[in-house]
Amino acid sequence: MKPEHCPVRATIVLGGVGGAIGLLLQLLLGRGFWAPFVVQGLVWSVVAGYCWLLVRWSGRGLLAALFPLLILGGVAVWVVPGTVGLALALALVSWVRSGVCYPRSPGRALGREALLCGGGGLLAAGLAPAAPLAWAAGLWLFFLVQALFFILFEPQRQEVGRDPDLETFERARSAAERLLEL
Repeated sequence: MKPEHCPVRATIVLGGVGGAIGLLLQLLLGRGFWAPFVVQGLVWSVVAGYCWLLVRWSGRGLLAALFPLLILGGVAVWVVPGTVGLALALALVSWVRSGVCYPRSPGRALGREALLCGGGGLLAAGLAPAAPLAWAAGLWLFFLVQALFFILFEPQRQEVGRDPDLETFERARSAAERLLEL
């Protein structure tokens, strides 16, 4: 039996764990020279992990997202931490999710990614500059918004061997039987 995955829960947990690790790193490093680089490295690592999960959940091979992930790694090394680096991370999440894993027409893909990545990025950026706890909460908040993708946009998958019409009929039949018993 194949284990079921719960992308909403896993996305929220990933953001929470990333935020907690980010909080610990910032508290340990303080506001020294290396702190922004460590924070960006953490953000890029969490984004890469999320992209890897998206590839697994969509049933595609890792090679399908290899090019965006290589760009993610290359840019992480060469881009100075800050707004540009975070904007590139958002763009790569959008690329992997709507371009590789769950493709749609360009208009729909841009709309849903503007809503989720753009909105989540703006919400997280509103919290980010204040304090280490705000950075951690901002990262977690971003992934809370990303979890909405699987609620709003991901169609329900049917298990292999199940007939959706038969299941609908069975639910309707049992509801009718309950009504007749009253």
